[in-house]
Amino acid sequence: MKRILVGVDGSECALRAVDYAAELAGETKAELALLMVSSLPFILDDELKAYARAEHLYKDELPSLLVDPRPPALDIARARASAKGVSKIETVAMGGDPATEIVAAAERNRSDLIVVGKRGAGRLAGLVFGSVSQKVVQMATRPVVVVP
Repeated sequence: MKRILVGVDGSECALRAVDYAAELAGETKAELALLMVSSLPFILDDELKAYARAEHLYKDELPSLLVDPRPPALDIARARASAKGVSKIETVAMGGDPATEIVAAAERNRSDLIVVGKRGAGRLAGLVFGSVSQKVVQMATRPVVVVP
């Protein structure tokens, strides 16, 4: 095992997923990627699209500019993984649909394993739209561990 990707959202369950993945990464000397995906609850309106065109920003780039590049939850997750002896840790923050972006990142990075928490920070959204962990399991082409 060379690469493990962990979905992080700041919830206690996600931190347990980080702990699990960090222990596994420590045992196998794998690289650990911590990914935080923020759902963007708005639709780009015409003025924002015009701004993006004027600044030569592609539609795909604009959401990443609107996300805090170093959310505190990623720093906390990194510290926990580091405390468990993981030396190669990458942190990434981006916007989009969490499940879609987690699966896409795992494909891009050729992750050997995806680790997610069973229940994240968005409990109401999970009840209405289904949980991120369920979607990741359904969409992934790589092994997924769901940590309770």
